[in-house]
Amino acid sequence: FKMGKETLYQESQVSAGQFSYQWDTSSVGIDEVTEYKISAEAAIGENANAISIGPVIIDNKDPEIDSSAGTVEAGTGEILDINVQVTDNGEMETVVFVFGTQQVEAMGSGETYQASFVVPINPKEGLRAAGVNFTEVEGSIEFPYFIEATDQAGNSSRYPEGSELIARLLDKTLPLAKINRQKVTVKQGDKVRLN
Repeated sequence: FKMGKETLYQESQVSAGQFSYQWDTSSVGIDEVTEYKISAEAAIGENANAISIGPVIIDNKDPEIDSSAGTVEAGTGEILDINVQVTDNGEMETVVFVFGTQQVEAMGSGETYQASFVVPINPKEGLRAAGVNFTEVEGSIEFPYFIEATDQAGNSSRYPEGSELIARLLDKTLPLAKINRQKVTVKQGDKVRLN
């Protein structure tokens, strides 16, 4: 059995029939090369027969996620944009931002990916419905999120590993003032108190 020109396994004096080889691929597919040609050869004296398959993708490297976002902020009714850099030795399958039970797939190509969504006017209802735990801090809502990237070979990474990032939604809803003219009677010289 060969990978390219490198002999992986060779045995002499084998009887005719089916033959298999368990190949430990953990040492390949960890650099920029992920496609390999695999061949098997059988020979009797000078007569040989070989069969090859490939390219076979062997990728043992997880994608690397680089995000400088940290805590991101957006106001109610605004668009929250989050950017992330993802590198891999193969092709990427998906990059998703996970907010509780809700996943937002990032769009992009190459190494740059972006997820966007409109922050609702009343985000608390949506967060509760999505099963996202949040905290209210001085007029804002904070909730955790993380980023997950998966390549075509099925390797995946999570950022940050073992913790979560914070999204902060600021309540930018303007207060509503209303006065009922039928309930307000003011005589000349009276003091007016508004609640």
